[in-house]
Amino acid sequence: AGGATEFANTGYAISPYAGDDNAVAIDHAGNVWSITTSASTMLETSQTGITQSSTGSGTGGLDGPAGIAIDGNSQVWTANSANNSVSLFSNSATALSPSGGFTDSSLSTPGGVAVDLGGSVWVTNKGNNSVTRILGAAAPAAPLSTAAKNNTTGAKP
Repeated sequence: AGGATEFANTGYAISPYAGDDNAVAIDHAGNVWSITTSASTMLETSQTGITQSSTGSGTGGLDGPAGIAIDGNSQVWTANSANNSVSLFSNSATALSPSGGFTDSSLSTPGGVAVDLGGSVWVTNKGNNSVTRILGAAAPAAPLSTAAKNNTTGAKP
């Protein structure tokens, strides 16, 4: 029936789309962000299982999202396999990317996305067996202990 189970606690449903949650990420507030590929949706769920926001297909280029990452400013990045794009959303799920997402000829069926310590966004491409780096586009996603020690939480390089 779809959903998620938390070990050592009660389970709660994240998505109504059975078997279609494709990826998950946790923001700095502890909210769970999940994406569904076939329905092209992104959901933000609180730690107690309450839906905080829902973003539908086409918003900011969201189309067949296959990967999700959160940067140092709690902005949400998705890799969209259906339209070969990357989307960016604020921590309140407002689209910050154009209606078709960010595109580049190097993007070919993007599957995963990650943000590094320098603020670069990395995207895996299933279509051409490559990785695309978007240099310095995000706030660095430093581990909390490193960010606190260096006072770099949410700061762009």
